[in-house]
Amino acid sequence: MSFTPNAHWIGWVLALLCLLAAYRNGRRRWLIEKLPTSKTNPGLTGLVEMKGTAELDGPPLCSHLTRQPCFHYKWVVEEKWSCLTTEDGSITREHGWQKLDGGEERIPFRLKDDQGTIRVCPDGAKLEPVVFLQKICKKNDPLY
Repeated sequence: MSFTPNAHWIGWVLALLCLLAAYRNGRRRWLIEKLPTSKTNPGLTGLVEMKGTAELDGPPLCSHLTRQPCFHYKWVVEEKWSCLTTEDGSITREHGWQKLDGGEERIPFRLKDDQGTIRVCPDGAKLEPVVFLQKICKKNDPLY
């Protein structure tokens, strides 16, 4: 006797996989929400969230598009595209965004708060920087 999967079993397997993914994402969200913000303490270990002001020991980076001094920058240039396709007499409009170029750079810095300072090596860290430039340009724009 051979087993051939039908739509009924495939649906149950997909539902189980979606349930497991939702459970995993829910646990991750709970961990992030319950994570306390720590002060600069030299005895920190494990997963921590810290808030403060970044200070540099040496020369800062110069961001790619805004030319502002910083310790971290990320930039992306995308182009919006659209086209019309015809199949069997019907016309379909397709559109989307295509990444043309981008990059990111970061250097170590000191994080300062009311308790002191701590050195941060940001490789692999999730940073939430301030957005300085987000612009949609036309062909006659100098930034284009």
